[in-house]
Amino acid sequence: MTIDLDIMQNKVTYQYILIFCIQYCIFQNYRTAAFLIPLINRLLQHGYKGKGKEKSDKFCYPKALILSPTRELAQQTFREVLKLAYRTPILPALVYGGQDNFETQLASLKSGCDILVATPLRLINMMKNINLSECTFLVLDESDRLLDNNFAQQTKKIISILPPKDKRTTVMFSATHDKNVVGLVEDFLKYDHVSI
Repeated sequence: MTIDLDIMQNKVTYQYILIFCIQYCIFQNYRTAAFLIPLINRLLQHGYKGKGKEKSDKFCYPKALILSPTRELAQQTFREVLKLAYRTPILPALVYGGQDNFETQLASLKSGCDILVATPLRLINMMKNINLSECTFLVLDESDRLLDNNFAQQTKKIISILPPKDKRTTVMFSATHDKNVVGLVEDFLKYDHVSI
């Protein structure tokens, strides 16, 4: 596949770069890269670097949150973040469920993070250590699963803590076109959102 990158030479807004990438990225790793590359670029342009305990007793203030329904998907996404953020000042962190890893994950948050990859329940359990007030980018990976009966309440609770939808960029990926999910999209996305 050949991609015409002339669009990248123009001063194109972040959202258009994101849409451009998604159009050409069909499979999981490419889809992940489709939102991570513009996200990391945006963070680097704004000079973000993970914060520790600068503002309160909270451990970290992520600028981006990537929610995944399963620990396996969260781990896979985190590996891609590590690859793409390698040799940058961007600090990623991963929090997902499990009995033996809570303290280890909590300790990793102490150095701060810019990009937080999380599963819903573990994120809720760690909310006293994470401040989402500066999170201006939200990815709902497999949003059909995050908004189904098993995760809907947790996902809504997390989104209610984030800045309002007009103050953040929200990206939703879904393998299916569920009518229930489509109805919830309006609650989370800006009125002028684009569906691909």
